[in-house]
Amino acid sequence: MRYGQDFDKLEAAREDQLEQKKKLLEKMFSKSKKKKAKQQKKIKPKLPNNTLGPPPKPRTTALPTPLERKANLPMLFREDDDQSIYPSDGLGELVELYRYASEHRSRHIAMCWPAVPTQIGLIHALATMQSQTNGDKIGIRGALFPCKSNVFHVLNHLGWDTNNLLEIFRRNAEDGINSNTWITRGHRSKDPFLFSVSALENIGDPKIYPALTDLLPHFYSGASYNGWGDCSHRLLGNVLARIRRRNVSQAFRKTAGEIMGCPATAPDALFAIDGRLPDSQLKRAVVDLYAFDIQPDVVLISWPLKSRLEYPNWKAMTAKLVMSLDQAAGENRPGIICITDDPRAGFGLRDKLYDTACRSGSMPFELHAVASRVSGDSLVVEQSPIEATLPLSFDLQLVDSDADRLCRDIYRVAKNNGLDTPDNNPLADIIGLVSRVSSLPCGLRDMNELLQDGVISEQSARLYRWLDIKADVQQRFKTTPLNTDASKLHQAFDHIFELMGRAHEATNFALRLAAIATHAAGPKHVLLVFESEFRRLLARRFLSRYGEYPKGLHFEQLSPRLHFIMIQDLENALKRQPKAHVVFVGLSKEATKIVMCSNDIPDRTTILSTHRSALFLRGSLQAILEHFGDTFRPLEKRIESLIDQTPDGSETIALMPQSCIKMPDLRIELSDDVIDDQDLSDRPNAWLIQLDDGRKLLRLPQQRVFIYDPLSEGSSGHGFREREVSDLKVGDQLFVMSAELRFELEELLLRNDIHLRIDDEIFENQLRAYHKIASELLNEKFPGLRLSEQVRALRSQTLAEYPQYAENYPQLAAMRAWINLRDYLDRPIEELRPFAPAREAYFKAFALTLGMDETQAAVFWSRVIQPFRFARRSGGKRLSDGYTILLLEPEHLMSLGRIARREIEYLTIHAREHTFAVEVIQKGQRRND
Repeated sequence: MRYGQDFDKLEAAREDQLEQKKKLLEKMFSKSKKKKAKQQKKIKPKLPNNTLGPPPKPRTTALPTPLERKANLPMLFREDDDQSIYPSDGLGELVELYRYASEHRSRHIAMCWPAVPTQIGLIHALATMQSQTNGDKIGIRGALFPCKSNVFHVLNHLGWDTNNLLEIFRRNAEDGINSNTWITRGHRSKDPFLFSVSALENIGDPKIYPALTDLLPHFYSGASYNGWGDCSHRLLGNVLARIRRRNVSQAFRKTAGEIMGCPATAPDALFAIDGRLPDSQLKRAVVDLYAFDIQPDVVLISWPLKSRLEYPNWKAMTAKLVMSLDQAAGENRPGIICITDDPRAGFGLRDKLYDTACRSGSMPFELHAVASRVSGDSLVVEQSPIEATLPLSFDLQLVDSDADRLCRDIYRVAKNNGLDTPDNNPLADIIGLVSRVSSLPCGLRDMNELLQDGVISEQSARLYRWLDIKADVQQRFKTTPLNTDASKLHQAFDHIFELMGRAHEATNFALRLAAIATHAAGPKHVLLVFESEFRRLLARRFLSRYGEYPKGLHFEQLSPRLHFIMIQDLENALKRQPKAHVVFVGLSKEATKIVMCSNDIPDRTTILSTHRSALFLRGSLQAILEHFGDTFRPLEKRIESLIDQTPDGSETIALMPQSCIKMPDLRIELSDDVIDDQDLSDRPNAWLIQLDDGRKLLRLPQQRVFIYDPLSEGSSGHGFREREVSDLKVGDQLFVMSAELRFELEELLLRNDIHLRIDDEIFENQLRAYHKIASELLNEKFPGLRLSEQVRALRSQTLAEYPQYAENYPQLAAMRAWINLRDYLDRPIEELRPFAPAREAYFKAFALTLGMDETQAAVFWSRVIQPFRFARRSGGKRLSDGYTILLLEPEHLMSLGRIARREIEYLTIHAREHTFAVEVIQKGQRRND
């Protein structure tokens, strides 16, 4: 019995010994494995430069498996809107990829198509809030590149639901006594700051909630880096300003400690790196980031089309940043995500970064496709499943084939003569001119009449005056150094003159529009869809005056069924006319997104495109089908329909700006934004203001302007406040009205029967008298001649009598405008201009040669020309100021009671994109020092 008991004890001891031995072996194996992994991590393979293999074949990978979600995000709202919004599917994928890269330090290129989220700061805000919701209070520290000073503006106008936030904060609270099992990474010193929000519960106003920037430590490098400054003053600043503006009586105490605002210690911190930083300052900014105790987990680099056009060397910039990050981070290298919206841009960037990875020994970038259907901030009103995309086909029509052929002929001549770079190249300017003019949905005459208003700069107007164009082309031909093919270039220029002569009345683009407009004579409505308000205005002006519609049709017969629609209004227009024929007037990123994703547009929708835009689209679509076919399989029928209708050929002309899908830039600027020597001499007391986009503005010190300052108690609900120019400081975010935004606002006012006027009628009689006398004197001096002959004769005689002006005296095109006054004798005052030289000396020479005596010339200059020009300019400035006030203080628009809130919000969001940091201020007299 005892023997049996001893045996049992012996067996138990033996089993215990075996178990201990097993654990010891496992422990030893585990240590060996860790040691081996550590050694492998330390020894990173490096390939010498001379043995670099070719970049990997085009290969894409699936997105990483999303990290497990434990809890839902708090509800998100737009400013002054009680409708909750959610991340779109594409944005949600990017947020998950961002979280994955931050945890695994992996590197990715995300090709988002057909839409791309452009507010990349929102990706970080959503990702780090998701981490906090899941119990991680340290969150994600990230960096953005390339950025501008307005990078955080959109985050100021999005807010979290207060009650949802407090639920999360209370669940994550650390009392220092009992451990909180929900928390994965704690940060107890963060609690006092977060619980400042609890005071909002007592205010009782549901529209007062923290903006995303109120709770997110955020830092901006600036265009000239001087260190990462503290941001404590900005935390909870938006909610404080909103409370003060609403005169809420309850006190709200902000508790933003040193830890939350300090770049070295702030959890969840977001660092924005300016894209214009020189290499030395970029390296310094990166080195400073990795000198902090808590270093960035992930870097987000965004290269949508707009940024690639702005930074032509974007791939080299990315490679330099990645190298700087790897050198500064050492073993603690961050995850990196590059976002682009074109497959070829993605592959080109991957190949560039492959070389960088081989040199630095870092991991290569994986390329992923992200099906994204929402652009901008990529937030949607409801989380609805994506409906299946209907297989549609399209009618793609090219509108400038003749002009494109001419541009390629000129480029071939340029290439044969070593003139195939755009810098200081006269032929590059000619190609740009042909491209711009051929993309007009009207004739040059309509364009010129629209630009007669003094609000548009003279430099912009000169680009579209036929005589100026002709003189410029002839001068370019004379000054172009050619070794060969001179006869071919001369022949190409003859074709340009022929093309421009036809374009004076109507471009081929405009004629194609007129042919499509005749479809409105039938039972179907026709929706002409534009992305630019200026192009829509030009098209409507042309079609309303066009007199050669077939079968004796007139515009009045077409207009009831012919609609000119902005692209953002297309959805509502199709609800009103679901069976309408849709025509996209020009390709763009937004038009491509709708064409690919919308089930509202009908089959055989028409797309009018320039030759170059269509070739660019073809290249993108072919790459998408070849490399991302599985992701975009539902769009295959639509993609193939467009590919089949675009011609083969190279989309690149080296003398033109970077190849892209967008229409050529018409280069229209407001006169108030263009400075010349005459402006500087006319306004010696005005201040010169230089902005971060390189522009220079001239403003009087007492002139009132608007700056974007949402943290100010005196700002409007949309973040703008008024101040005098004399109070501006370097760093202020100055709003500058653009021509396109002005046209959009004018159209909105006219559509709602709201009119602003310029009070210059007091000069009408004197100005009409001057025009009448000048016309009579011209015909008396040069009787029986055509207008062009009169212009040449007058200029020759003027310079013969005043040879001192020969070098700089205005050319024939400008003089033609001074004397071509017959058409304006009966025009209303709103369409009148002085039509006279801008300088007194030139006016005197012109008037005396024409036959006026010195007294007449002096009186007309001092009492008519100069006062009217100043009144029109200042009146136009007052009009611009009025538009600005209506735009940036929307309560004025709302008080009119006829404008939809949706339209006002669209314009104010657009206005925030037109703010620029003030970099230099020079007071009036100092400019001459």
